[in-house]
Amino acid sequence: MDNGERNLQAALGYLHLGMAEDAAEELDLLPPHRAGDLVVLRIRAHIHSELHAWEALRDTAARLTTIAPQDSQHWIWLAYATRRCRTVREAEGILQDALRFHEKEPLIHFNLACYAAVTGRTDLARTRLAEAIRLEPSITAMAVEDPDLTTLW
Repeated sequence: MDNGERNLQAALGYLHLGMAEDAAEELDLLPPHRAGDLVVLRIRAHIHSELHAWEALRDTAARLTTIAPQDSQHWIWLAYATRRCRTVREAEGILQDALRFHEKEPLIHFNLACYAAVTGRTDLARTRLAEAIRLEPSITAMAVEDPDLTTLW
């Protein structure tokens, strides 16, 4: 295992321990040509999310959706970060685009339900939530706890 791989493994280990800043330091030790690797970008996205670095997460997730649009998590990260550093409506547009690739991803429908609920579109929120639950019944438990959806209850 070369130093780069050791750094990646250390970064993942730190993330699992909840030590996002240490994980970031390990990634910073990688050779510059590795910065755009899919695995490195995914780890960076996790780090940014843990640190609530929304602009950085948004930038990284945007790159990930371009490199690997087939991974729904990339779109979810992009929308989540956009909601926090820009607007709910912009985040909603991102997930609408994501549906082209992930029409059966329950978390996308769930987040669209949340966005509809917080913007006062209760009927749309109910429809989106029903679709999310149809695709993944365990989402019901998440929905009951999510403060974005309190207007539905």
